[in-house]
Amino acid sequence: MRNRRIASGHDPRRSSVRLVALALAVLGGPFAGCGGGSAIPIDDLAASVTAADCRAAAACGDAPSQATCEASISLTRDPTLNAIVAAVKRGTVVYDGDVARQCLDGLEQSCVAALGAPPSCAEAFHGTVAPGGACQVSYECISGVCNAPCVSGCCVGSCAAGTAKVSVGGACAPGGGSCVDGAFCKGGTCVADLAVGAPCSPDDVCRQPAVCSAPTGGTGVCAAGADRGGACAFILNYPCLSREDYCDPTTLVCLQKKPPGATCSGSECVDFASCLNGICTAHPTVGQACGAIGSLSCLGDAACVGGVCVAAAPQDSCTP
Repeated sequence: MRNRRIASGHDPRRSSVRLVALALAVLGGPFAGCGGGSAIPIDDLAASVTAADCRAAAACGDAPSQATCEASISLTRDPTLNAIVAAVKRGTVVYDGDVARQCLDGLEQSCVAALGAPPSCAEAFHGTVAPGGACQVSYECISGVCNAPCVSGCCVGSCAAGTAKVSVGGACAPGGGSCVDGAFCKGGTCVADLAVGAPCSPDDVCRQPAVCSAPTGGTGVCAAGADRGGACAFILNYPCLSREDYCDPTTLVCLQKKPPGATCSGSECVDFASCLNGICTAHPTVGQACGAIGSLSCLGDAACVGGVCVAAAPQDSCTP
């Protein structure tokens, strides 16, 4: 789970699936849950992640409010996640609700854009299907790869050959397998990608989009980006540190994103708005008018139907 946004082109729904479902590095990632708690039942996972996404989206200027966000996106309508849930229920994917809770609780609690998901997010799901076995999604396969006979729609494929990825702390010497997402091999052991501010050497891996500032043969720190008012760049993965800011293309300084109604000339608007005719204009939400010439797409995965934004219809998964 690594980048996540509400407005057109930045879909928190897809990023959340990657975040909570092993490829969740995604997506950028991810949004934080609030507080601790008990294990998350598989049937509650989509709602739990949606709520966590939207709490952080509202707090960090990615959405106008939590309620508006939740009305505009929903993992319960995501066919990929529904397929994973179905696989858990039929026993081809092992799901750990306690680890899923740790994932949500351990996610970033701030608006820092560069912080990635903790290792627990990559450990909530484990495939059980051996190479050659039937699969619908890659999470079912021990190898992590399902060779499906079609690009989209309901179909059954077969699990590719390969070994399971090695968890943090496991051996990654030749023959030991590759490390899980969010980890890299160092000194023969899989270690978690380094957090922002952690010391690093040139061969270390920092949590995206941070990079190691170390010179060749030296040491440095994982740098994520610039604070508001600081110098930024579009190269070398050195953007603004906060999701609430943007890098001004003229001054190369991080400035706060502009709210709806502000004048604009590019991509400096808050993430639930776009620059339309020189004005930051909020994307219409569920129940609002849409579809006029020159208008914006509906927020999140809401669809424009009959000139009004409506919540996307549920999409059921198919099962082998």
